[in-house]
Amino acid sequence: MPTFDLLTSKDGDKVKAVGMTRAGLLESALSGMFAAAGARVTEEAPEVIRPFSLRADDFDGLLSGFLDEAIALSVEHHEAYQAVKFDLITVTEAKGAYVGRRVEGFSDPLKKVRRDVVKAERNEGGVWEVEIAFER
Repeated sequence: MPTFDLLTSKDGDKVKAVGMTRAGLLESALSGMFAAAGARVTEEAPEVIRPFSLRADDFDGLLSGFLDEAIALSVEHHEAYQAVKFDLITVTEAKGAYVGRRVEGFSDPLKKVRRDVVKAERNEGGVWEVEIAFER
């Protein structure tokens, strides 16, 4: 179950995502991102699946690329993604598919992840956490 909070700060709105695994963290970040964008999902629309295959130098880069790819596909296809099906996930690579629905629009569209502030870490309880800021 994706877990996230929408945070407001003097530096702008952020999403704080948490997950027990890296995959769980990515899914929570994805759900939080589309919540922050104010996705107006067309509920009666059929489910859509958009495949992805990503590589990065480190997990923070992979997380940023994963979210940026979802934004790009969202803009291209007028969709929002609420879930992910992973075929592979490592520290530097992810393959799978975004799962979502068509949207009527977004109340606060996002352009991309601010990569300079993305730093995923495991807390003392072993839970993955990250705060993500976006360009609007």
